[in-house]
Amino acid sequence: MEKTGSSELSAGMIGEDGTIIEPECTSACQPLLLTEYAKDDWADLICDEPLPEDDTLRPPNSCILLCDNHLKMSIDCVLTGEGEREWQKGDGTPIEEDEDVKC
Repeated sequence: MEKTGSSELSAGMIGEDGTIIEPECTSACQPLLLTEYAKDDWADLICDEPLPEDDTLRPPNSCILLCDNHLKMSIDCVLTGEGEREWQKGDGTPIEEDEDVKC
């Protein structure tokens, strides 16, 4: 059978007592400025934690956008298949800028 992976990295994941050490995930979503939605009076952004005064969404916070009291999208920091984290809508569409979050 062909060898895959790295023996050195695998050995580093085993503690002195033989238990598995959880690797740290160094990937994180970049802060996302959210101001575009606020231009519409009927838009409401509801987040797990209120956005700070600079209107920047940072992990681990996540939000939903309501447009005229209808769910428009959810916004979450997710892990992609490539091992990177990015902001995405609930349907898996990446959110790259403020313009992507509006009614």
